[in-house]
Amino acid sequence: MPTLLTTTVRHTYDGVPNSVNSQLIADFNSYMKDNATPERHQNNNLKTIVAFAESLGSEITFFQTFTKDQVTKFLDTKIRSNSDDPEQQSITTCCLITAIVSIITFTIYWFF
Repeated sequence: MPTLLTTTVRHTYDGVPNSVNSQLIADFNSYMKDNATPERHQNNNLKTIVAFAESLGSEITFFQTFTKDQVTKFLDTKIRSNSDDPEQQSITTCCLITAIVSIITFTIYWFF
């Protein structure tokens, strides 16, 4: 069963260990709503960004994630092994990259 947008938004406040990142995600969500982004797209972006924020932990903010290693370390955790996905049908890396680039671009545009 798919996760509802309201559940994902609630997880933004409950699951993100860094308050700065949590607020940035909330601001990004407001930005997507204001620009009439479809709910499914909002939900997918938020789920990815929350997972990325969780992987950064409580000490690192999105303002500090401008290194390739931090992003690729997270993306590598999402690659399925050949035994889990022998036909390589699960191609999520592009969507993940898009969501991460969106929050980083939003952070740069909005605050700098």
